[in-house]
Amino acid sequence: EIPLKLCAVPRRGLDGTVTGAICVGHVQTPPGSANERSQGQMTHAKSLQAAATGTEGELLRLMKIAGAPMFCIGLDGYIQEWNDKLAEITGFEPEEALNRH
Repeated sequence: EIPLKLCAVPRRGLDGTVTGAICVGHVQTPPGSANERSQGQMTHAKSLQAAATGTEGELLRLMKIAGAPMFCIGLDGYIQEWNDKLAEITGFEPEEALNRH
């Protein structure tokens, strides 16, 4: 079992309409250095903000290079994107997760 805290923001199309959600995970660690935890949370928050305000290509590039687990879901609840870090943590490859609830 891996404790994972998720943050989500609306995913928007070029016209500004909401098309789903962008989710960034933060693996929770046992009590330890508060500084380490807050730095990790700030990094993930910055990733999420960048993903939410960028273009689709920027989002996909960020998801590929991010050190944080990330996925996107559509308004229908189906997974549309699943990055390698999330695959590493969960053991589910993108092909196994995509188009599932």
